[in-house]
Amino acid sequence: MKTVKIQGATIKAPSGVSGNHNTPANCPKAHALTVLVGRSRAGKSVAAINLIKQMEYDRTILISPTADSNWDMLRELKVEDGDTFSDLNDPNIIQKVRDMVDQERDDYLQYHADLKKYKGLMKDINEGKNGRHLDQYMLRFFKNGNFTAPTHRYGGKKPKIALLIDDCVQSKVFGKALSSLCLLYRHLGSIKGEGAIGISPFIITQVYRSAGGNGLPKPIRTNSTLWCLFKNYNEKEKQAVADDLSFGMDSESFVNMWDSVCDSKEYSFLFVDTSPKSHHLSQFRRCFDEFIVK
Repeated sequence: MKTVKIQGATIKAPSGVSGNHNTPANCPKAHALTVLVGRSRAGKSVAAINLIKQMEYDRTILISPTADSNWDMLRELKVEDGDTFSDLNDPNIIQKVRDMVDQERDDYLQYHADLKKYKGLMKDINEGKNGRHLDQYMLRFFKNGNFTAPTHRYGGKKPKIALLIDDCVQSKVFGKALSSLCLLYRHLGSIKGEGAIGISPFIITQVYRSAGGNGLPKPIRTNSTLWCLFKNYNEKEKQAVADDLSFGMDSESFVNMWDSVCDSKEYSFLFVDTSPKSHHLSQFRRCFDEFIVK
């Protein structure tokens, strides 16, 4: 194929790309929309906890009917008071989550504004120009006889937030508000010139999609970037998953790979990363720690 270069038409990524955060080398990119699908007691919650910890999220918000009593999950993910939602009939849960992200954005911006003023104050004091800064605003830095620098719970960096949604598929949580969040998750808490805070949803479900409408809404299925696929005995559902996630592989080969992974050892699952990092050997893994290479 012959091509002719067009000057000035090169595609460049914009600065401050929304919701991008660093993760360890062999972990997926963040932010991500992750779905874990499998029957009851397949190991979905354990996998979600491990992935959230491996990707080093700073804060986890939990939506689940057992959110206030699932002590293992609360302890492992260090979920804070006020970061759990167990009343699935509350129509405002998703808006409250979005408000939390906006508050983190506001705290981040306030800290950096305060830090700039504090550094200016210290500079002027050291140069003998302290008089012009000693107003009520600057007195907030004066504590116990000394000037104290402002603090931020994440050390001045944008926090990496996970949203874990467990056992909620047939509840009111799975409505238009959640579908909208799953479309915009990387852009929540936007910051002019710096992208956004963003949030990474992790959705645990027993059903991919079903004729009765109890499965994942289409906006979630089509926008998910990470999948944990546990053993599945429903041939129609396996075919539906294969049609959506095989990525150039024929459906039969995809299903055979899926079955082989899940049959290899207890609690195994096929991990699919739709946009792996460039140095990753494959977009398919057995669990998180083995790349599947052709």
